[in-house]
Amino acid sequence: AITLGPDILAGQRPQQVVPRGTWQGCRLGAGGRFALLGCTVAPGFEVADFEGGERAAVVSTSVFGMPVFS
Repeated sequence: AITLGPDILAGQRPQQVVPRGTWQGCRLGAGGRFALLGCTVAPGFEVADFEGGERAAVVSTSVFGMPVFS
């Protein structure tokens, strides 16, 4: 898992590149009350290339053997 945040010395990252064809999502860390998540695409966004996920399918997906969502 990747932790986004400003504390680089604690292993956080200010941003992360998500390769094409990869599901992306987020969850709040312990004590978190809100999150602002954005996505910048390059070279450009084409509606025809967008694939939204069904929650049941995304919840069952795992990263490094850990559930992505609960």
